[in-house]
Amino acid sequence: MAHTLWFTGLSGSGKSTVAMDLYYNNPNYVVLDGDVLRRDLCSDLGFSVEDREENMRRLIALCKLYNKQGTNVITAFISPLEAWRVKAKEEIDNCYIIHANSSLEKCEERDVKGLYKKARAGEIPNFTGIDSPFEEPKCASLVLDTENEEPFETLCKLQNFVSGIERCYYTNVNPQDQHQLFIGRWTPLHKGHTWIIEQKMKEHPDRPILVLVRDTNFDAYSAEQRAEFVKAWFKAENIKGTIMIIPDIKGVYYGRGVGYDVDEIKPPDNIEGISATKIREMIANKDETWKDIVAPGVAPILEKLLS
Repeated sequence: MAHTLWFTGLSGSGKSTVAMDLYYNNPNYVVLDGDVLRRDLCSDLGFSVEDREENMRRLIALCKLYNKQGTNVITAFISPLEAWRVKAKEEIDNCYIIHANSSLEKCEERDVKGLYKKARAGEIPNFTGIDSPFEEPKCASLVLDTENEEPFETLCKLQNFVSGIERCYYTNVNPQDQHQLFIGRWTPLHKGHTWIIEQKMKEHPDRPILVLVRDTNFDAYSAEQRAEFVKAWFKAENIKGTIMIIPDIKGVYYGRGVGYDVDEIKPPDNIEGISATKIREMIANKDETWKDIVAPGVAPILEKLLS
């Protein structure tokens, strides 16, 4: 699924430079630069709060349009208010806020475009950092120290982050977070599966879920369809998590001290009695109560596949 990398930071923080460096190394993106859009699509807008909000609305719409067509987006916008960044994350599926973090003093020292000098002289009103606020990004998935790091170091950090995103089929969390891992076929995902996952969610509510979908060649539903089951459950229950499709596996092996704990959880009898085989039999026998034991959000997808 396509994603958006939303770079934010003060003017002169290096966000456009870093974004373009990433683009040159990953040409499977379209770049939406704030300065360019200001000259074209948003040339009718000024820098008042209302105009900036409209500028953001148009940018969010563009990102959604490109993503819907399967195109990844890199965008570099000051986007100074946290509420606007949160809005972008909420409205754009798989949107990652990346903060190019550089102090006002350093940005003003660089002043590549001479904008700070003009702002100090009163020639540019409502200039971010001078007479208009820049709120510290708290919803950022990645913070880049563009003031102190060498450009190559910053690019490597960014490239590693992007590689983590691109390994995921669906994701709405930072791929660098520590996750709770579950592997299965999910044919279909049902309340027996979700009960087990929910037990770990209660133990570690701060950790997002990572669900691996085995790409088997003998199931009634494709791996992509089964990933959709999990995604629907995530959405229905507002679960923070990531879904990845992986090649089919015969065994799982690990060495000494690799840092992973392996748990086998025995569910209660009323949960253990639920199985994907039983659900498939109920569907075949026209027993509509199968809808009561699949995971929340899954029944509408299955009904569509069965129609």
